Amino acid sequence: MTDSTVPTSSRVGVPSAPTAPTLVAASLAALLAVSQFYVVIPMFDRLADDWTADIDSVTWTQTVFGLAYSAGFLLWGWATDRYGPRRVMVLGLSITVVTTALVPLATTIETGLALRAVQGLTTAAFAPAAFTYLGTRITPRHRPLALTVLTSSFFAASVVGQVGAQALLGEDGWRRVFIVSSIAFAIMAALLAWTVLPDEPQEHPAAPVWTAMLAMVRRRPIPLLLPAVLTIMGSFVAVYTAVELSGVLADPDDLLWLRAGSLPAMVLVPFVAPLFARLAPTTRLATSLAVAAALTAVLAIPAAQTLLGYGLVLFALVLAIGTAAPSAVEAIMAHHGGAPGAATSLYVFTLFVGASLGSQASAAVGGGMSATALVATALLAMGVLLTLAAARQTRQ
Repeated sequence: MTDSTVPTSSRVGVPSAPTAPTLVAASLAALLAVSQFYVVIPMFDRLADDWTADIDSVTWTQTVFGLAYSAGFLLWGWATDRYGPRRVMVLGLSITVVTTALVPLATTIETGLALRAVQGLTTAAFAPAAFTYLGTRITPRHRPLALTVLTSSFFAASVVGQVGAQALLGEDGWRRVFIVSSIAFAIMAALLAWTVLPDEPQEHPAAPVWTAMLAMVRRRPIPLLLPAVLTIMGSFVAVYTAVELSGVLADPDDLLWLRAGSLPAMVLVPFVAPLFARLAPTTRLATSLAVAAALTAVLAIPAAQTLLGYGLVLFALVLAIGTAAPSAVEAIMAHHGGAPGAATSLYVFTLFVGASLGSQASAAVGGGMSATALVATALLAMGVLLTLAAARQTRQ
């Protein structure tokens, strides 16, 4: 992801944000916000027991959060353009302190789903505001680094959220995860209020971002790329959901080490991606998805469903998915048609819709690893074909 993925400021005399403290605050907030989507995976069984619900119903606690987050991204993206990123970041995280603290009050599956949806809607405030702030207030020479750190933090949250939640799960159950998260949101809101520079005066009302998005989805090859984006995190979340639901690894310590074992791969992603920078974005995307499809196919083999097998395959899968995600946004940004902010919103919206449906894809086939891995392989293969078709349209 480069500095072209978000609107850049052309105003003279606007002070630049200090790079180091801004990146520390933004990356920590990104990890906290996006991790809320993943924290429920290690606690599916706890939620089912506490709410007297079946596992399939409990997986919706992740889905409704993700769908609300996706919708919220569009809403908060418009608010950022109209009111400024600092106001949106600080206000959004402050509201999320409350919405996160309300989740532990749920005593039924219905209440839990409603509260998770509200939490997802408010948590979404951070991402569009952060993209805009880094794209306008960080100096141009540091901007690519800043956006790489931010996107890497979003992706790292997929593992950090699971590891953190499992570490916090204790005898008193799942509620402690959200109580600690609420306190962390309060700290992050204060840190951002202290770190982020005041907003620039808004010169004119912002048009809704979805106006530009509607025009973009009709522009070739975007209709082919968006379904491919759905498969990226959809397959990834489906596999991690099956790790929890399949019961192949019943020891909590094994699950913790398995999830933590993927963290080094998260660190490697920003260093691996530049090695393939000379390739076209669609070529990188198709190749990454093909590698991911091969890896999920391996997981469908019962002999590979051991702690060692899971660890090796998931480590490589994180690298493949971590390379695919920025390649996809670059491919879409090449056709933004003068609306880079709308393109970014459309990409993140689609990515999280796919992630939201991933847990349902696993639950639909019973949560077994073999069946889920085959579904993930089929989805990724479809993503490869769509990306190749998009590349062909681009060349025409």
